Amino acid sequence: MDPAAVAAAPITENVAELLSERLREFPPDTQRLLAVAACVGHEFDVVTLARIAERGVGRVAAELWPALQAGLVVPLDSNYRLLEAVDDGAPEANETVELVVACRFLHDRVQQAALSLSTPEALHEVHLRIGRSLLAAHVGELRGDALFDVVRHLNAGAPRLTDPGERLQLARANLEAARAPSAPPPTSPAPRSRPPAWQCCPRTPGTRSTR
Repeated sequence: MDPAAVAAAPITENVAELLSERLREFPPDTQRLLAVAACVGHEFDVVTLARIAERGVGRVAAELWPALQAGLVVPLDSNYRLLEAVDDGAPEANETVELVVACRFLHDRVQQAALSLSTPEALHEVHLRIGRSLLAAHVGELRGDALFDVVRHLNAGAPRLTDPGERLQLARANLEAARAPSAPPPTSPAPRSRPPAWQCCPRTPGTRSTR
């Protein structure tokens, strides 16, 4: 499968199925990592991916390499070559952690195919981890793109969100996002499950939804 042809041509269902089959030829660890990357977005960097996947940068680089070699994940700069020599526990690994190596999926349908490599339950968990990470890293009031990114990921992870305080916080964030002047265009395929704000509110015992 020619990566340049995939990038230039409209993707039919048959080609999408071929992409899915091609991704499933990768080692299992690479498949799992690509599913995490697809949750992050169409573009991602290796350091962020390592943090979300809870793995070392060296391991992430090794697991991502088959997709880079196949051309289905495309590096956005030449820094990615520096990751070839990185090994978890090696002295140089600590230096490389600070290096931002940006990549993107060759095509939106490649990203969608990567999502299909995982189960809905696992994707919910990854989105929840991403949303919590974004929320923890943000200082001050959530606004603009930061607000939309947090809401998008936490909504996608809502089925795994059980804490009443967090569910109430998410409902308020959804309301704030709905009141915002405009939402940015999506940067990744829509999650399989995206409940509305009212479903994220914790219910008081003895009450029931009127929806």
